[in-house]
Amino acid sequence: MIIQVIQLSRQTVTCCRFRKSGSSLTPVTGFRHTFENQEELKTHILETLRPLSEDTRTILALPAHLLTLRELQLPMQDRRKLRSILPFELASELVDTEQEIVCDALVLSDGTLLAGCCPVAEVRSYIHLLHECGVEPEVVTSAFLNWQHLPCPGEQSTPWALTDSEALMVCQDGHPLFVRALPENDKALTSTLTVLSLTKELTIANVFHLETVKRSSETDTLFALPEVLTKTNASGDLPATALTSPLAIALAYQNGEIFNLRSGVLSWTHKRTHQFKQFRIPVILAAIVLALLFTESALRWYLLSRDIRSLNASISKIYREVFPSRRKPVDEVAEIKAEIRRLRQGTSDNATLAFLKLLAESKPDQVTGLTEIELDGQRFKIKGEAKVNSAVTALQQKLVAAGWKTDQPEFTNRPDGSILFVLIGRQGSTQP
Repeated sequence: MIIQVIQLSRQTVTCCRFRKSGSSLTPVTGFRHTFENQEELKTHILETLRPLSEDTRTILALPAHLLTLRELQLPMQDRRKLRSILPFELASELVDTEQEIVCDALVLSDGTLLAGCCPVAEVRSYIHLLHECGVEPEVVTSAFLNWQHLPCPGEQSTPWALTDSEALMVCQDGHPLFVRALPENDKALTSTLTVLSLTKELTIANVFHLETVKRSSETDTLFALPEVLTKTNASGDLPATALTSPLAIALAYQNGEIFNLRSGVLSWTHKRTHQFKQFRIPVILAAIVLALLFTESALRWYLLSRDIRSLNASISKIYREVFPSRRKPVDEVAEIKAEIRRLRQGTSDNATLAFLKLLAESKPDQVTGLTEIELDGQRFKIKGEAKVNSAVTALQQKLVAAGWKTDQPEFTNRPDGSILFVLIGRQGSTQP
C-alpha cells in the first residue's frame, strides 16, 4: 500500500509517497513546488502524482495558519462525540459565527484537549481540487499536529520544541505539551517561547528545526533524521530532511492517531470501496468456497434422489411380482407389509412362511430359480430350474429331513444343458 502525502504551506506544496509494508514505511518519491494560486497548484499535482497500480491512500495537510486552535477542558476523549460537540465550543473563535466548521482534537500531555477547526468551505475547496486531480484525500490534517509521532531526539523527560517556522510544538514524555501556529515574522518563534516560559514556567532545553536552522538562540539545532530516512533512495528533488514532516503524517496515519478534519459533512465516502479492494481476495475466495459448498450439496441431493428413485423402482418391481393383477398401487410398501401380516395370520402355526423359509435355507446354489410354488395345506408342488440333477436331489433330501414326504422329481432337459424340474410332496414323516 502507498501512503501519499500532499503537504501545503503558504506558497509551497510538498508531495511525498511512502510504501507501507507491514509496520514499516519506506520513502518512494518526494517533490516540492511553489505556487501562486490554485490553478498552479493543480498543475503541479497533476504533473507530480501520476496514478499508481498499487492501493494508494492520499492525505492532505493544510497550512498551519488556516486552522484555529483552542485548549479545552472536556470530560470526554471519544473522538466521535468530540467532533459533534466541538463546533459549538469553537464557534465563538471564528469571525463569522454562522459559518460551518469541521473539528478534531488531540490530547496534550497534561490531559487538556487541543481542539482545531477550519471552515468547511475552505477544506471543501481543497478536496474538490484534489478530486479533479484524481487524488481525492481520505484524510485532511495539518502537519504540525502530527509531529509528536516523530522519534524523540533527546531525553523524553525534558521538554523540547520542534518548528518549521510556520508552527511550533513542544513535547514531553513523547506527548505534545504545547502546539501553536506561528505568525509570519522573524521574531514569532522567540516571542512564543518567551511567553510560554513565563505563562507555563517551561524551560525548553532544545529547539529543533526541520530542514533548515534559523537560530534564535544557541540551543537551536537541526532535527536529527529518523532512521527510516537515513538510508532512503527516494526519487525526486527533495533531500531527506524535507521528508521528515510528511513522514510524521504517514506515521500518524499508520498508527490510527492522525488529526483528521475530514468528518461530518466532509466525511470520506469511498471508505467502503477501499475496504472492498483491500479484502477483495478473501471475498473472492469465500465466494468460491460457498460455490463449492453449494455444488457439493447439490451433488449430494442428486445422488440421494437417484438412490431414492432406484429404491422406488425396486419396490415397484417387487410389488408387480407379488401382485401381478393390481395395476394402480396406492402404497406399495404398506400393501406388501399388509400381505405379509395376512400370511402370518392365515394359519395358526405360520406354516406357509415356515415352508418358504425352509425352501430359502435348503435351496442349493445350483438350483438357479424357483418359478412356481403351490402350497395347499399339507401338500406342495414346486417348479424350478437347476444346473444338474444332483442339486434337485439335495433339495429333496433336505425337505425330507425336515419332515416332508416327496415323490421322485420330474426332469426336463433344456438345450443349454440346464434342467427344469417338478417336485411334489406332502406333509408326513419318512426316512431320508
